[in-house]
Amino acid sequence: MRDAGFPYREIENRGWFFPVRKCHARYYGYAVYDDLLICQTRVSSLKHATLAFATDIFRRGGDKPLVSVVVELACVRADGKPDVIPPDLKAAMVRYAEE
Repeated sequence: MRDAGFPYREIENRGWFFPVRKCHARYYGYAVYDDLLICQTRVSSLKHATLAFATDIFRRGGDKPLVSVVVELACVRADGKPDVIPPDLKAAMVRYAEE
């Protein structure tokens, strides 16, 4: 979100929160101490009140992910009730969406 121009603290200051709704990880390999890792994250789903980030983690120089993770977040107001994703945030997230 920060890369899209929306630091999370700013989103909270505007009255919205994005708690984790679901998380799924699939492991294909492992890393060891001192391995340099590369994380590639993209928006995998962008709906009315939820968004999901998919992240693949690679060993530097590797071509296959060690782990793939999908984290789904729900948009809620400060009182914990569901809300729609703010239109300006949603528009900014579109450019990070999978094609």
